[in-house]
Amino acid sequence: MAIRYRPATDDDIDAIHAVVRAAETFDRMPLATPRDEIVEDFAAPDLDRSLDTLVAVDEGEIVAYSLVYPLPTATGKQRTFGFGSVHPDHRGGGIGTHLVEWQTRRGTEILSATDTGEERVLRTFLWEWQAEARELYERHGYHLARWFHTMVRPLYQPIPEAAVPDGLAIVGWSEDWSEETRLTHNAAFRDHWGSTDNSPQFWAHRLASSGNRSDLHRLIVDGDTVVGYALNAHFPDDETVTGRREGWIELLGTHPDYRGRGVASALINESLRLFAAEDLTHGALGVDSESETGAHTLYGRLGFETLYRSTAYLRRYENSP
Repeated sequence: MAIRYRPATDDDIDAIHAVVRAAETFDRMPLATPRDEIVEDFAAPDLDRSLDTLVAVDEGEIVAYSLVYPLPTATGKQRTFGFGSVHPDHRGGGIGTHLVEWQTRRGTEILSATDTGEERVLRTFLWEWQAEARELYERHGYHLARWFHTMVRPLYQPIPEAAVPDGLAIVGWSEDWSEETRLTHNAAFRDHWGSTDNSPQFWAHRLASSGNRSDLHRLIVDGDTVVGYALNAHFPDDETVTGRREGWIELLGTHPDYRGRGVASALINESLRLFAAEDLTHGALGVDSESETGAHTLYGRLGFETLYRSTAYLRRYENSP
C-alpha cells in the first residue's frame, strides 16, 4: 500500500512522539524529546497546523513526521525552520525525500508572503554525524552555513563566585521583568548570525516551554533596566540518554552597551552555582562556533568543553522550490 501523507492532528501526538524518540535513539542524538514538546510545537504562534505539519501513514501507522515553523518578523531576515523524523524501520523508501521536498515547498510558500527587502532563507539543523540527512538536504539545494557547539562543564569542579560588575545587581526572575528582558535579548542578538527579533508572542511561547526553570533564571540589572540575562532549563528525560543531570543555560545575552564588563561571566557562574545546589551534575549551553562576541572563548575559560557539534543548513528563497 502506498504511503499516505496528511497534516497532523491532536490525536497523532503519541504516535508522533514515538517516531521522534525512535529516530533520536537510532541517530544517537544526545537528548530525549518529551511528549510535552510535541504539544508545544502544535501550539506555537504563527504555526498553521493544517499547512505547516505533515505525517506519513503506512497501513494506518504514522511512520514519519515533519514540521515547518515560520518565524515572521517586521524587519530583517525572514526565516523558516524545517524539521523531520522518519522511523528507522521505514527509511530508504523515499519518505525522507518526500519530507524534505515538502519542507522546501512549504517554506517557500511562507517566505513568498513576506518581503522586508532583506534575505529570506529556509533553515534546518542537523547533528554532525547525520551524514545521510545532510546529503539529502544538500541534494535539495541546502548548503552548510554554520557550525554550532554543545559545550558541557562538570559541576564538581570549583565554581567561582559571581563577580557582578560595580553599580549593577543580580536578581531572580519575575514576570515583571519579562518584556524588559525580551527587548534586551533582541538588542543583544541583533548582530548575531541568522538572528531575528523575538515577538511578544514568540517570547511568551518560549518562556512557557517544557524544561523551563524560571526559579533558576538570573538577570543583571542597572536600576530598572535589564542589561544581561541567563534563562535556564533542565530536561530530566535527557539523563536516560546522556547519563548526566544537566542544567542548561538556554538563553544568555548582554546588552551591547554593557559588553566587556563581565556581565556574562557573572551570570554563567551564578547559574552553575544554582545548578549545583539542585544536585545537577553538569552545566550545558550551545554556541555559534563563529560568534562575533567571542562567546566560545569565554565559555572555554569558564571550564566548558565542546562535546557535540551540529550544523545549520540553509537554502535561500526562490520563487519556486
